[in-house]
Amino acid sequence: MEPNELVQSGLLELYALGQLEGAALDVVQLAITQYPEVARELEQIEETLFLLAKTQAIAPPLTAKPLLMARLDFRERVRGGEVLEPVPLLSPKTKIEDFEKWLVRKDLDAPEGFGAMFLKIIGHDREKTTGLLWLRYGAPDETHTDEFEHFLILEGTCDITVGTEIHSFQPGDYFAIPLHINHNVRVTSSTPCKAVLQRVLVQPTR
Repeated sequence: MEPNELVQSGLLELYALGQLEGAALDVVQLAITQYPEVARELEQIEETLFLLAKTQAIAPPLTAKPLLMARLDFRERVRGGEVLEPVPLLSPKTKIEDFEKWLVRKDLDAPEGFGAMFLKIIGHDREKTTGLLWLRYGAPDETHTDEFEHFLILEGTCDITVGTEIHSFQPGDYFAIPLHINHNVRVTSSTPCKAVLQRVLVQPTR
């Protein structure tokens, strides 16, 4: 296949998208090495696709990276032999002292200079995931449909807005986020707000 014919065929676009195989793939790979004009055309196609993807990209939630890093950290700790203690279910009767065994651990502290959010998972099972959460400024809007979110404030203060209602919290306060209602968190103290965060899966009805 001649270079001009190849450029007009649409095979370079399919190659850039990783959708070529078999004989067609062999033809394009050979042409790229033999004809500089084909290689240049492919570079332009790849740059155009990159710019298109960039303009159409959806920014991930601000919480995505901290949550991912917390899961990876927890997995590595478990693989390293950490013995997990049973984590109590948060409720209005829960006290800060109930989590003392985790709060005294230096390896579960947030590093100095962490970003807007930091999380250390301390327990995970089929029912719930529990972690120590630090918020420097707050947490963006979100709505839960399949898990209840519970907070026990440990340090600092914050406002949690649920729908149109604003709830203010200080150390020792407990709060449960209702399902299907938009909510966000705003830190109101001069220092980060630290809390126990627990997400409990909604049990299917029979």
